[in-house]
Amino acid sequence: MKAEITSFNSSFFKYLCGFVWFDQDRLADLMKRYPIGATEQGEPIFWYINAEQKITNGRILTMDSETGKVYDDSWYYQDKRPTCLFGEHLLDSFPTRTVALVTDEMTAAIMSGFPTPYVWLATGKEKATPTD
Repeated sequence: MKAEITSFNSSFFKYLCGFVWFDQDRLADLMKRYPIGATEQGEPIFWYINAEQKITNGRILTMDSETGKVYDDSWYYQDKRPTCLFGEHLLDSFPTRTVALVTDEMTAAIMSGFPTPYVWLATGKEKATPTD
């Protein structure tokens, strides 16, 4: 699979362009916080970057660029590295902010565009349970 590490040419960014709040500056800021890529088909890839600034994997969404409805998802794995939280790479940059943990990467990325006192992270799973 050929993928771009960062790209505004995805159905996710086309969806966000439909909202007045997300002008070009806010979209560029969002991309700086969360590098979001795209497949050749324009599907967004939400990259999971660990505290060492290394990509561990990426979640690919098949979604409607007008409604934001997600139809399918799949995972792109770099290698056998353990996964991390989506947005984990931001923790060192915002050490005093409260962590807001959500399940969905789109929610974390969108909420980061609003002025909140949080650093937004996502599990990428419906349930977050501790592992041994």
